[in-house]
Amino acid sequence: MFQKSDESVKFQLIRNLVHVLKLFNNDAREDLVDLYLTAQKDQRKWRYRKLIATQIPQLLELYSQDTIFSIIMPISFKLCQDIVYDVRTKAAEYMHLFILRFSQPLNQTFLVMQPAFIKFLYNFRNAPSALSSDSASPRNTTSARFSCR
Repeated sequence: MFQKSDESVKFQLIRNLVHVLKLFNNDAREDLVDLYLTAQKDQRKWRYRKLIATQIPQLLELYSQDTIFSIIMPISFKLCQDIVYDVRTKAAEYMHLFILRFSQPLNQTFLVMQPAFIKFLYNFRNAPSALSSDSASPRNTTSARFSCR
């Protein structure tokens, strides 16, 4: 779907995708979550990635815990490690929502995810360039890489 589209069409598709997904049943949503994986892969399109990061709260409401754990959370972790400051900070702004989503009610998925998530947050908090920048410009490409291992 994304291969030959005009860039403005892609941007509008990503912008409205979360609203369109609300109209579908759960099975159809599960089939369409791959569009987010495809959209966030292009490292030259930081605006797409920032747009996806702003949709994290809505995605957490739309998808099952299994889909969040297997697809949405890895996308969010990757966005928190993005080379563009605005993408990193927008994604990091919503990371606490994963803890809230998985801890209510406490379940096996949360217990499996908790150590890696806490380590990621610790590394993100202690990374010197992750949340501070001399320039708030989206073009600031200071590389800040983090490990979830």
